[in-house]
Amino acid sequence: MATIHHPPDARTMPPGGSPPAVRVPPEHRKEAIARLLGLDSGRAGSEPTREQVAAFLAAAERDGTDLSLLWACPALPGGQGEAALLIPSSGRTAMFFVSPPSRRPGSVALRSACIEAAVRFAANIEGGQAIRLAQAIVEPEQGELIESYLAAGFVRLADLAYLRRPIPLRSRRQTPAWPGGIEVTPMSQHPGAGGEAMLLTALEASYEGTLDCAALCGVRDVRDVLESHLSVGQHDPALWYLVRRDRRPVGCMLLSPCPEQQTVELVYLGLSPEVRGLGLGRALLELAIDRLGGRPERTLACAVDLVNAPALALYRAAKFRQFAVRAALIRPVGG
Repeated sequence: MATIHHPPDARTMPPGGSPPAVRVPPEHRKEAIARLLGLDSGRAGSEPTREQVAAFLAAAERDGTDLSLLWACPALPGGQGEAALLIPSSGRTAMFFVSPPSRRPGSVALRSACIEAAVRFAANIEGGQAIRLAQAIVEPEQGELIESYLAAGFVRLADLAYLRRPIPLRSRRQTPAWPGGIEVTPMSQHPGAGGEAMLLTALEASYEGTLDCAALCGVRDVRDVLESHLSVGQHDPALWYLVRRDRRPVGCMLLSPCPEQQTVELVYLGLSPEVRGLGLGRALLELAIDRLGGRPERTLACAVDLVNAPALALYRAAKFRQFAVRAALIRPVGG
């Protein structure tokens, strides 16, 4: 992870006269992590708490997570409060993780203060690393957490269905019959700046009239979106497909192996309006499932906006099954 140059002011006073949310100094990180994990209110014994905090610290070190971006409200040490962790990622985005519902008086306001402080901090990161979009994923029934994010200026983008299906044991190496004028080729055949330019064009074309997280359209620069896609799993240009019609980019399908989860993620599948309704989505999924046959990963997974009925029908016809639903929240940061 790239080094982040922190702005000098780390204290932020939330509106309404609540206690300030403060970036957690190194000597109090364990206590803040206990808050973040919901282990600081007598719900777990001291030994399990230490073990879980130690496991979190080990995972953070392994993943390169910057724990200087932990926030607490009220300030540590002592007191019962809330915590938030900001994790910057590719494409000038950041993911938020916050302490779980606690039923403590004022917990929504305290948690919101942590989130708001971290957002303001993210907007002022120096240089090209400034965050442009804050994101959070929570379970839809976690109303208290959703309320905390909404109070900090987030909006509920979508409820996402998480789907998966088994990967075949072998590939038949069959290629679907594409409609006239349609060509589907792996990005490994389009190296360099020319290939990137075609992929960016395909992405932008696919956003027109989309039903999948439509509120995101125009919020981010398409190059930032591509950077986010590239960061998922292990990028293999042979598994990223460009769709062209009469040599013009009109869509793409992006697959990224995630070996640690024994899955391949369908990062994105999108088509421009001019080629929708031709059966291309079904044919692209057939291509993906066949080409993945025989790989060591066990499943092919994706996430779909629950309002996108055509996409849900397409995936279910391809034997994908829903295993979770999550609410996605976003907040644009800076300008």
